[in-house]
Amino acid sequence: MSSLAAEWLSQLTLIDGMDFIENQLAILDRQGHIVTVNNAWKDFQWLNNTLPPAEQGTHYINFLEKSGKKDAGAKIKAVLEGRSVLEEHPYSCHSPKGNRWFVMKVMPVEQDGSVVGALVRHENVTEIELYKQETAVILESMTDAFYSVDDDWRFTYVNKGAASILGKSKEELIGKRLLEALPEAENTEIMTVYEKAMRTRENVHFESYYPPFATWFELYVYPRKKGGLSIYFKNIDERKKTEMQLRQAAYFDELTNLPNRRFFIENLQSSIQMKKKDEMGCAVLFMDLDGFKNINDTLGHDTGDILLKEVGTRLRNQAGADHFVGRLGGDEFLIIYRGETNDEDVLQFAEQLLNIVRVPVSIDQNTILNVTASIGASLYPVDGNGADELMRKADMAMYQAKKLKGNRAILFHDELHQHLERRLYIEEKLKKAADNEEIFFVYQPQVDGRTGDIIGFEVLSRWKSRRFGWISPVEFINIAEESGYIADLTKKMMKESFRFFRNIREKFGFEGFLAVNLSSKLLTDEAFITDFKRFFRETGLSKDSVEIEITESVPIFSSKAVSRNLQLLRQEGICVAIDDFGTGYSALSYLHDFPLDKIKVDKSFVDQIEKSSRGEALLKSILHLADNLNIKIMAEGVETGRQRDWLIANDCYRIQGYYYYRPLQMNEVENLFQS
Repeated sequence: MSSLAAEWLSQLTLIDGMDFIENQLAILDRQGHIVTVNNAWKDFQWLNNTLPPAEQGTHYINFLEKSGKKDAGAKIKAVLEGRSVLEEHPYSCHSPKGNRWFVMKVMPVEQDGSVVGALVRHENVTEIELYKQETAVILESMTDAFYSVDDDWRFTYVNKGAASILGKSKEELIGKRLLEALPEAENTEIMTVYEKAMRTRENVHFESYYPPFATWFELYVYPRKKGGLSIYFKNIDERKKTEMQLRQAAYFDELTNLPNRRFFIENLQSSIQMKKKDEMGCAVLFMDLDGFKNINDTLGHDTGDILLKEVGTRLRNQAGADHFVGRLGGDEFLIIYRGETNDEDVLQFAEQLLNIVRVPVSIDQNTILNVTASIGASLYPVDGNGADELMRKADMAMYQAKKLKGNRAILFHDELHQHLERRLYIEEKLKKAADNEEIFFVYQPQVDGRTGDIIGFEVLSRWKSRRFGWISPVEFINIAEESGYIADLTKKMMKESFRFFRNIREKFGFEGFLAVNLSSKLLTDEAFITDFKRFFRETGLSKDSVEIEITESVPIFSSKAVSRNLQLLRQEGICVAIDDFGTGYSALSYLHDFPLDKIKVDKSFVDQIEKSSRGEALLKSILHLADNLNIKIMAEGVETGRQRDWLIANDCYRIQGYYYYRPLQMNEVENLFQS
């Protein structure tokens, strides 16, 4: 050792504490010779049998170069020559007992502002390296993709999952800035979130669609303590596809792909909230196709579906982005009108919708349908502040348009509100028809005009409301059919009238029949037909003692299900009569093929007697037709002796009407037999 080095060494105060440090320490002079080492250095040399040992006086740079560690020697030179103030050199130094890793750190030793030597420190980082390797194994085995970037946006780690999704190798990514490697990420939502996380140092979990890959990703972004970001992400296209399918099922109509009732109500509620803020209005339009049921029944459901899809497409195209169209179900559509909500503008918009529905619909080469619709509209906030209220009132206005034979639009008004209250009251009472004591039944005798003897009774429904007084059967039976309560009402009638009629037959020996009216909707209901037969059997009535009356229509005559169910009832001994004959759809082929026992001529024909020779001629034709087909015939609505006499003279002796009897209550029927 030179005298200068010895003098320098004597002035270094750090030497005194070197032996208390666990890491290996050596002090080099300006030329690179080892001036002194600590005990940890000596112990490492001895334990590892380092030959020759790197000890005091050894030229450490030459020692490293001879050991094949030129990079480490070069870093020491850089410090000794003043070109660097800190150098680090990681390396492995494995032993038979296990793998080890170290980091050599080199710092200058200065005197009077000049570099006079260097402090070399070898730090055992085996635990840290093993942890890194374990972490790398975990990151590589993850199903999720992972990469990290430093605070300069350079990739510092990329696992194979991330490399696969990004379509680049690790070598192509590590060390490069993110936007340099992936320029397409600029101005995307994902990059915006990354930049915010880098700035705020807050964890972020989000989902985002990435247009460059046309892929949905779920991402977790964690700011790192040493700067930069750690990012976990995975492809969630399948999950999003499932979510979209579930949303489609939950919010869209399967047939027309229009928003369904649920989605429509949510959108209407949102529209109302927006209009409240803007202090503006909107309108709800309720559309129903006129005569759609007949189309379904006569041409089939496939044709009906084609029509509904076409109407849905037309409405959506006409409404555009400014308005919102949904399908409630069946042939009912709902539209949210957004714009000036004065009566004139809303009706003008409704007329535009009616016009596009009126355009003929081509089903196939042989079938073209001409369809019309009815629309009811309610205005926010004039007619209500909530979605349910606006929809109810639009529905009510639509029914009013229907009553006026459709093909029109009507705005809700106060009179309709009163009608709505009445309708809701009737519907509510019909829900519990079996327990509703306000509803009762009367019996109108049917007479043999030749003798005046009673041959049967027709049971008729009556309703005397405590709130509204007498409610017309036409009104509440129509509402029962529309609201789906007709089956309950009819079952109540069957139970009460069948039992009463059985008692009349047993008590007075009456051998006539009981006629009950059935809605056409019930004739396709297999469960109802089963109940009807069960009630008939349980009551113990004999065959030919019960007759059902149905109103003629295209759906009734053309339905195979109706024909089949009527045949089943006839097999039970129940007769079938067509009520109000001549007022609906009459065809000779149906009279010939339909399972039919009797026709009842409508009152409108009876009223022509002695008033119109043409009317009388038409009535005679009906009577002769029934006789030739061997079908029994009855005239209803007979009110005068002359009408009775004319009918008997023309061989129609089965008569019902006020000329003989008005409808009677049960006690009046019993009094009639007793007298």
